[in-house]
Amino acid sequence: MQPRRRFVMGKRPFYKSHLTYSIILLAVFIGCVLFFNREFLFGNEKATSGVTYALAHVDHVDSQTIIPNSDSVKGLYGGSQELTVHILSGRYIGNTVHARNILTTGVQVIAHTGQLLTVNITTSSNGDSMVMVDNYFRLPIWLILIAAFIFILLFIGRKKGFLSLLALIFNLVCVLLIFIPMVFQGYNPIFAALLVALISSLATFVLLCGWTGKALSAWISTMAGVAIASVIATICNALSHLNGFSMDDADSLIVIAQKTHMHLEYLLFAGILISSFGAVMDIAMSVVATMDELYRRNPHLSAHALFSSGFRVGRDMLGTMVNTLLLAFVGTSVSVLLLLYTYLTPIHGAAGAQQYPEVLSQTSKIPLLQLLNTNSVGIQLLDGLIGGAAIMLTVPIVALVCSRLLPLFQKKAPLPFSTSKSPKELTPKR
Repeated sequence: MQPRRRFVMGKRPFYKSHLTYSIILLAVFIGCVLFFNREFLFGNEKATSGVTYALAHVDHVDSQTIIPNSDSVKGLYGGSQELTVHILSGRYIGNTVHARNILTTGVQVIAHTGQLLTVNITTSSNGDSMVMVDNYFRLPIWLILIAAFIFILLFIGRKKGFLSLLALIFNLVCVLLIFIPMVFQGYNPIFAALLVALISSLATFVLLCGWTGKALSAWISTMAGVAIASVIATICNALSHLNGFSMDDADSLIVIAQKTHMHLEYLLFAGILISSFGAVMDIAMSVVATMDELYRRNPHLSAHALFSSGFRVGRDMLGTMVNTLLLAFVGTSVSVLLLLYTYLTPIHGAAGAQQYPEVLSQTSKIPLLQLLNTNSVGIQLLDGLIGGAAIMLTVPIVALVCSRLLPLFQKKAPLPFSTSKSPKELTPKR
């Protein structure tokens, strides 16, 4: 077995600098978290509103009137319930109060005795309180699912699974504690997305591969792919006239932006960058891992041969990777697709046509050309196309970068004829 080559950086062996680089990366991460959350961590506490939320136990259902809300739509109910609940958290903990539950199309919570629910408590200026049912208490379900996910990841992945879990937690923390506060404080959302991509990808690859040429190749390729996606997003922002004001929640965000410094015009494409970032990281790591294993098996490959092999591997992955990204976007846009199908398909004879004539009468009056120019369709198209373009352009980049960097971090094994004798003098033993 050949000794591992020590890639020297200055006077210190490369592998001896791992701890130093890790400490620097951790310090940068902690500094970013503290800096961008300084108002939340060290600011003055603001006065709370008259609405509080709490966990409550349903002691008894006093009365209820629950009827089907629609004859044609199954599972949709209307009506109300009068409940006696026991508050289990918050400032009113320990109190047994009367609560009201109103079923609407958006809130379909049917309470039962012994159930845990979340409630909102509204206190008026004269001290009177009104308790309304807010939603089901789903935290135990989420904890069970998260625990099952972690168990499967650790059971199958073992050490790599544990490192992947750390990388996942790190990425979530970056998005929640760096990206969101930066956008809220008025930083350019695209710049914030690029910063999160830089830190998250570096930490992920270092956790999985260490400070190696494999990690460096994947990181450089990922950042190149994300940078390309940001350029495409900037161009699309100018040409498509779609921006953060075109999103579904734009009205609520505009109200928040009026009291903060948020730049909503770039928020849409920042979200697209974050969503495509994971797919770019995936294909970069897949191609780099294949090329690294290939080079370890045959360290005498030339850079051109290594590039060609990596490029062919990446092309084989393109079909499934682009499909994965596009299907993920389609899965989150089922409601939009159903609405489009409804607008394009006559349903006047379907069930419910007599109940909602004013709605169904509009479904045959919207041409396809008009639908393709709506904001919702345009946003979904941009989601898939920008992410897909970033994946496709990452493949040649990762093949090129990896073919140049891997030979620098690995020592070639001696050739079979690397002896003092020439190949002609070597004769097999009889």
